[in-house]
Amino acid sequence: MPWVVATSDLLAHAKTNDQRLYISVAHRQIPPLIVTALGLFNDSEYLRTSNVNPVLPLDKINYQRAWKTSSFISFLSQIALERLN
Repeated sequence: MPWVVATSDLLAHAKTNDQRLYISVAHRQIPPLIVTALGLFNDSEYLRTSNVNPVLPLDKINYQRAWKTSSFISFLSQIALERLN
């Protein structure tokens, strides 16, 4: 998702604080993609160790994983990111 990377880079390397940002997403499949792409919610499995993002196994379901969209995304969801001065 190059647009997320570009937006994140612009915000991280801004030379001034006078910019304003508002992102609103209302479709149910998009919020998990945005949150994961921004690195805000990316724990595949919670191990209580320094390795907080192990790869999900390809041959079975990891029921101990921390990332369960059904726990926080309802059928219709909305996400808004705001940066206002």
